[in-house]
Amino acid sequence: MAQPAATVADYIAQAPGEKRERLELVRAIILSAAPGAEELISWGMPTFRVGKNQLHVGCAKHHVGLYPGAAAVRHFAGQTAELGLACTKGSIHLPDSRPIPADFVADVASWCLSPIRVRELRAAPQVRERHQMPDWVRVALHEAGLADAFAARPPYQRNDYVGWIVRPKREATRQAHLAQMLDELRRGDVYMKMPWHPRR
Repeated sequence: MAQPAATVADYIAQAPGEKRERLELVRAIILSAAPGAEELISWGMPTFRVGKNQLHVGCAKHHVGLYPGAAAVRHFAGQTAELGLACTKGSIHLPDSRPIPADFVADVASWCLSPIRVRELRAAPQVRERHQMPDWVRVALHEAGLADAFAARPPYQRNDYVGWIVRPKREATRQAHLAQMLDELRRGDVYMKMPWHPRR
């Protein structure tokens, strides 16, 4: 970063192009999962806070870091292993070489920023939630002629897309997410606004 940022927006604005897009996406996911979260800079990083609960986000050379604390890293150990994400005692790395796992980030944000302080319950790590595709999303895929394109995407993308579409309470937001997914499937080389290329 060029100079210490005073706000989360300043921090993101100072990041290089593609890194800026990744930080913006992580920020949007967190605020969608915890819409009442306060945004501030703490320890030099964007921080999202609800009461005493907080989640830090940082920009590293080859990844975007989530800093949810050691309890959260333990709680989500099964999911981070499934996604192949590197972790330290208190951080989870989202590598620049892969799309942001939107559903996972939302899960971490919801858990860390819950006003009920779910993290203090020390529940056993849960298997990553699997989302069932609603009929209206399936119909939209078939009507757009994109069912095969959706089926060709990796399982984590299919699951993240469905969760991202059905999670919002507002119908307008759900439809906007659906429209973005359909557009990205048509293009074939984008996932959650990030470049993506299928493995050969």
